[in-house]
Amino acid sequence: MKTLKTLFVLSLCAVLWAACDDDNHRVANPAVQTAFDEMFPGISRVDWDREQGYYVAEFRESGREKSVWFDLNGVWMLTETDVPVSELPQAILASIQSGEYAGWRIEDVDYIERRDMEPVYVVDMELGEQDVDLHYSVDGHLLQAVTGNGDQPMQPDVLTGNIKQAVQAKYPSAKILDIDREAGYVEVEVWYDNTYFDMILDSDCNWVQSVYEIFWQEVPDAVKAAFAADGYAFNAREDDIDMIKRPGADGMDVTSYRIELDREPRDIVLYYTEEGGKAEI
Repeated sequence: MKTLKTLFVLSLCAVLWAACDDDNHRVANPAVQTAFDEMFPGISRVDWDREQGYYVAEFRESGREKSVWFDLNGVWMLTETDVPVSELPQAILASIQSGEYAGWRIEDVDYIERRDMEPVYVVDMELGEQDVDLHYSVDGHLLQAVTGNGDQPMQPDVLTGNIKQAVQAKYPSAKILDIDREAGYVEVEVWYDNTYFDMILDSDCNWVQSVYEIFWQEVPDAVKAAFAADGYAFNAREDDIDMIKRPGADGMDVTSYRIELDREPRDIVLYYTEEGGKAEI
């Protein structure tokens, strides 16, 4: 009799264990579960969690750790895939080795795919107690450096229809790589016409300006002459130049140049029109 009871208990435990294991890769929201199963058929071991109003699935695929985010309607928002340092694109590696973080150690690499946006690599760099995440396009363009993130996971940044429409209206077929919101503005990192630049929108998604990082050689002669006449010299290693385009009253873009000089006790910032006149800030 005890043997039968023991067998019954063991059988019940096996059933419960199987049920628990099955629950491990199931989520109560049918729409989310369906979306996940369609994207990742055959994945049977998944840890589900809730983060910032999203469902997050964590699992391994082909030996790599993944985190996949869905909204409450089962719409895929983001996939974060852990990438071996050895598989970091050569263009990104070359950029790191030739930049200001050349002496830092690569701690971790993640490949980030987001809805309505271009994929990026996030390279976690460390130097002693310092930590910085370098965000790169797939071809090695440094998009931004975010300090102090540590092991914080990427989260979806919803690209609203208004933002997407504003970008496409100004730059048809432009690729969006990143967005950042601060102080009532939206900063959109854009790839368009073989050029990277920041497109700034106001809180209503109206175009405010586009900012291009350029080299001294690209500055118009009239601007160089005005700059020299003001008694300044440009140091390519320390100083920066931005070309700024804003909407003009006649519907045409107005171009100006922002030159920031690294000086002591504080930086000097100068603005010039294309013709070399003083530009309004």
